[in-house]
Amino acid sequence: MHDHPVTVLCDIVRREPGIASDPRRCRSMLNDHLRNGYRKEVNLLVYAIETGATRILAGGSAPSGATNVPVDHLVQRAVERFESETGLKPPESVWAVRSWASAMKMEVREEEDRSSFFARVYSAFGPKSKEGTSNKYTAKSVEQNQKPVVSLQTKAHKNAGESWLLKCSKFTIPLRRCPAGRFTMGSPESEPGRDSDENQVEVTLTEDFWIMETPVTQLIWSEVTNTTRVRFNSFGIRLWSERYGKGPEVPAYDVPWSWANEFAAYLTQHLQKIRKIPKGMRFALPTEAQWEYACRAGTSTTFNFGDDRNILADYAWFATNSQFRVHPAGQKRPNPWGLYDMHGNVWEWCADWYDDRLNGGVDPTGPEHGSRRVFRGGCRNNNANRCRSANRYWLVPSDGDDYGFRLVLIGSP
Repeated sequence: MHDHPVTVLCDIVRREPGIASDPRRCRSMLNDHLRNGYRKEVNLLVYAIETGATRILAGGSAPSGATNVPVDHLVQRAVERFESETGLKPPESVWAVRSWASAMKMEVREEEDRSSFFARVYSAFGPKSKEGTSNKYTAKSVEQNQKPVVSLQTKAHKNAGESWLLKCSKFTIPLRRCPAGRFTMGSPESEPGRDSDENQVEVTLTEDFWIMETPVTQLIWSEVTNTTRVRFNSFGIRLWSERYGKGPEVPAYDVPWSWANEFAAYLTQHLQKIRKIPKGMRFALPTEAQWEYACRAGTSTTFNFGDDRNILADYAWFATNSQFRVHPAGQKRPNPWGLYDMHGNVWEWCADWYDDRLNGGVDPTGPEHGSRRVFRGGCRNNNANRCRSANRYWLVPSDGDDYGFRLVLIGSP
C-alpha cells in the first residue's frame, strides 16, 4: 500500500467533504485521479465507507448526547467495525481507517508521523495469523478486487443502490438493492436508433430485489462450477482467451441461456447448503422488466447517464473503444445505483421469452412460451444504438457467443 492514494483522498475530501458517505462517487473520483495503478488501495478506501467506518470517524455512531469523543477511540472503533464487517485485519484495516482519519484532518498518535506509519504498514503487509497461516484476504485478493463481505444480514435498506457484499468461499458477490417501484419501460418514438419492439409501457415491480453489481465473472463461474462438481459443458470456458478477454474479473461470455439458468440454480443450492443465503431467497436470471428497471436506475433517457452518446465510452466498452475484446468488469463508470457494465462489454441474458411487443403491468414476465430468449445491454462489438437502455435482442437458448449474464437475488428469508 502506498501514500499517494491518501494524498489524492485528502485533496478530494477537501473539495467534497460529503464524499465520505458516498462510496460510488468516491470510487469514481479515486479511479479518475489514480487510474488503474492503485486498485487495492481504492478498494480498501471504499470499503471503509460501505462498512460505516467513516461514519464512526465523523462521530455519527457516538452515543446519543456524547461529546468530545477521543480521536484514538473513534479510530479504534472504526477499525473494529471495518474488521468485523470485512474479515480483513491489520495492516489493511488500519491503513484504510487511518487514511480516512488523515483526510478528515484528525490528529492520531502524534508521536508517529505519517510517512513512518505508511512505511511500517507497507512492510507489514500480509501478516501471519496466530496459527501461522496467511490472512485469507491477501494482497493479491484485494488487488484483484475480490471484495470482502459486508455482514450477510437481511436489512431493511430504504435506499436504491444499497450495497450488500455476499462472501462466498473463494470469491465475493457484490449486490445492489433495487427497491419496488414503477417506471416506463421501452423508448419513445423520437429516440434515435429505436426499434419497433420497444413500445413504451408502464410497469410496476411490487417486490425489492438485489442484482449483481457486475456480470458474472470468469472467477465466479469457475469457482461455482468446480465447487458444485457439476459437469458444465466446456464450450464457454474453452473459448476464453487472451485475444478475446481472459481473467478473473472479466465477465464470463459464450454462455448459452440454458447454462446461465442452470448456473443460477446451482449457485442457489450451494449457498443455501452452506447457509450463506436463507432458504426463502434464490438467484435467478432477471426478468426483462427487472433488468431495464435496474439499468435505468430512475432515469428515462437513452442511456442511464443521459442522452449524450459522445460520453458513452466513459460508461461502456463497445465497438468504438473495446478493440473487440471483453474487458474486466467494473472499469467504467457505474449507473446511479452503482451497477457497472449495464451498457456494453457483454450481452446479458434475461429470463423472458421474446415477444415483439412489450407487455406492461404488474411484475411482467413475458410470454409463457416461445423459441427465443431475450438479452439486453449491448456488447463489445456493438454500436451505441445496441447499448441503449431500451434496446432488446433475442436468441435461441442453446446459442452463446458474446453473451454473459448477471443474476438477481429474489425472495425473502
